[in-house]
Amino acid sequence: MDDGSPAPCWRLLRDQPGSGWATAGKLLARKRPRLLPVYDQVVRCVLGRPKSFWLDLHAALRVDNWALYRELMALRQAADLPETVSALRGL
Repeated sequence: MDDGSPAPCWRLLRDQPGSGWATAGKLLARKRPRLLPVYDQVVRCVLGRPKSFWLDLHAALRVDNWALYRELMALRQAADLPETVSALRGL
């Protein structure tokens, strides 16, 4: 969400009157659930405020030969969620 974000539209939405960072993130996540996860106040309480949420998440998903991604997929299967639920949505 900071410089280097793969979601430049987030800033455009965030800066609209009556919209904030959480609303902008939820709108983008709703429109592109396989591309962007929800980053709202609940997630921020858990993760804090990383310098760049999007880039940090991208890096975390790639570490150890995609170990986090595989874990998310295993959790999706254990929860008996349909394949239409992306790894990011599971996150």
